[in-house]
Amino acid sequence: MTEKKNQISDGSHMCVFGRTRSGKTHYVKWLLANEKRYIVFDPDEEFNGSGIVKVHTLPDLKEVLNDCCGGNFRIAFIPTGHDDAEVLHSVSETIFQLQSVMIDSPKFSAQNITFVVDEMADTVPNANSSKYPGFLKLARRGAKRGVSIIGISQRPADVATKFRSQAATMVSFAFSAPHDFQAVMDVTRGEGAEILSSLKPYHSLVWSNEKGVGVQSPV
Repeated sequence: MTEKKNQISDGSHMCVFGRTRSGKTHYVKWLLANEKRYIVFDPDEEFNGSGIVKVHTLPDLKEVLNDCCGGNFRIAFIPTGHDDAEVLHSVSETIFQLQSVMIDSPKFSAQNITFVVDEMADTVPNANSSKYPGFLKLARRGAKRGVSIIGISQRPADVATKFRSQAATMVSFAFSAPHDFQAVMDVTRGEGAEILSSLKPYHSLVWSNEKGVGVQSPV
């Protein structure tokens, strides 16, 4: 049975992992269905639909955010440069600055934002996580600024450990590579190995700090 969606715009972080075509992108789209303020860093243009504004450059992103004047928005940022990690750094800094300005707003509780980052193994890899620190700064200091983050990857072992270790919730679809399996177990602190190894198609292991492990049916 599919459980009711958790609140995701509460300043917490979530990892969504799974091999190609396992259902992870569909799951995140389901999570976002009722969200009113979100930005997706979308290298492969996976996020489409009514009400989603596509932008390709940082000036375009800032223009859309400025036009919204603190209101609602659904944005897919599609990077066009040669280094997605560098672009993500700049987008993260923009979100950090936007939310920092709103901290003193009397309506701040209604101004939370969800930031989704796809293909994290390429955009937030262990290899150069210190070269472009903007995203990890946002992950570390964004909670009190109302920033929730959902990170998506088909190769969790390659995603920066500094982000994985901050996740309050993780959803993992099936894996075949042992090192990715172990990366998921690192997040869950060893819980759920038997569940993860025997998942049915489009089912997922769900782990949280509060509830431990369980199984999510297809959504």
